[in-house]
Amino acid sequence: MPLLLAQFAAAFENDTFKTKRTFAYLVTDFDQLETIQWSNYQSPPIPLQSLMGVPSTEAAYKQLPAKITLPPYENVLRHIQLMLPINETLGIYGEPDEDAAHFQARVNDAAREQRDIEIDTLTPQYEEKFDQLDSELAEEQAKLNPELGSQALQLLKGRTNYTLSRVSRSQRGQKILSEIEERIKGLEEEFQNTLSALNDKW
Repeated sequence: MPLLLAQFAAAFENDTFKTKRTFAYLVTDFDQLETIQWSNYQSPPIPLQSLMGVPSTEAAYKQLPAKITLPPYENVLRHIQLMLPINETLGIYGEPDEDAAHFQARVNDAAREQRDIEIDTLTPQYEEKFDQLDSELAEEQAKLNPELGSQALQLLKGRTNYTLSRVSRSQRGQKILSEIEERIKGLEEEFQNTLSALNDKW
């Protein structure tokens, strides 16, 4: 059975690596062929040491049939690719011959680092909001407690009308406190949800 073998080495390089790959193409079905498309016949490379240094005298050699057009090897070079894994979000590229687990470990480390950076940026913003609400809460509590003490004193003295006014203000104060506490609770939930979203993102 006639065979046509084409094999060559191609070099790949960029700013971080330089490597070489061997490509082989083995054609066996000449009967229906008119033009050979190298990409249709890619096969595992043959180790050079397994090839004879000179043609075997037991083999037969002949020209390709005239009807078959053999495209230049340069056509193959224009289409071969070195496939590398990539994480576009983090801008991390795999390296030639890098183990898949090692690449994933690099991605995980970079993701954790990016997550920590975003959390470190986010936390002070929420701390400022919590401090503001805590200050509002403390201020309202300071306003409310003296009113409660004065209210009890006025009740003992029988100053009913004055006391009712103080009770009304106390009730308003309690309502404000409840509103601030609800805002603090809502901010805590928002903060936790934001942290969860960052963990899910990275």
